[in-house]
Amino acid sequence: MLDLLYLILIGFLASKIRNLARRKGLNTFLWVVLMLVAWLFAGSIGSLFGMAYQGIDIMAIKQTKDLTDLPLSEQRILLLFNLFFAFGGFLLIRYILEKKPDLPEKKDIDAIGAEDLRPPSKS
Repeated sequence: MLDLLYLILIGFLASKIRNLARRKGLNTFLWVVLMLVAWLFAGSIGSLFGMAYQGIDIMAIKQTKDLTDLPLSEQRILLLFNLFFAFGGFLLIRYILEKKPDLPEKKDIDAIGAEDLRPPSKS
């Protein structure tokens, strides 16, 4: 159940990045992929910080290759560290995108005729 919520959150944040990149006139696919890479990288860093915070032996986990052997409270703390750091990866990509200039708005200056420039009649 939690994995599904995690995927829904990633999809929602990816749509936010896609809309922001579209507004800036940039390649939406590239920026969504960059957001996913930043999410995974920062989440992995967060998991390592969570393991260090709890004093979990990383080498012992490397041998078993399974985190489900950990008590549930430790798994939840790892998930929180992972989620907070991963969200930081999303915020980093959003910050970079927001600093880029927007597309200029289309103005229909060429569609204005001479009649549109005259003041309204008093009748």
